[in-house]
Amino acid sequence: MFVELASIPFGATVTIEGDVNDTEFLKDILSSDPIGAFHYTLVCSKMEEKLMANLTVKGKVYARCDLCGEETEAPCFSDLDECFTPDDEEYDIEKNGYNLDKFLQDCISLSLPREVRCKPDCKGLCLKCGVNLNKNACRCHETLIGDNNPFGALQDIIKNGGAKNGSTKK
Repeated sequence: MFVELASIPFGATVTIEGDVNDTEFLKDILSSDPIGAFHYTLVCSKMEEKLMANLTVKGKVYARCDLCGEETEAPCFSDLDECFTPDDEEYDIEKNGYNLDKFLQDCISLSLPREVRCKPDCKGLCLKCGVNLNKNACRCHETLIGDNNPFGALQDIIKNGGAKNGSTKK
């Protein structure tokens, strides 16, 4: 995305909108599978040779719920402000403008959600048996005793005061 300074009148604000449709490009930036295009809105103005830019990015990715591990769609959003000067590497003196591709990439990479939930009232997993509480009721108190519990090793760690030096080994 290139913004030519001559195309922005003094005292005016220019809005540039578009979509990033290249799913492989998005996948490389996000390390996640995008769902469709990512939409961006760049609002910019100039002050002398400086470019004041506000970039907003919106999209969706496939992600796993932080509580239950189920795959879900997660909204992505990021909003960045930046002031570019002729001393910045983005400035192209021959074209008298700024190449904002790196700025767009940074905004997209920061758009990943920090928390992912499959639904607002996700119940997560049972801490004892690991069953997804959104799908089944937990009955581990009836069936999992001693060695039958797949999380038995974790219970031993908790009973003995926790892991030592980040290790789960006894």
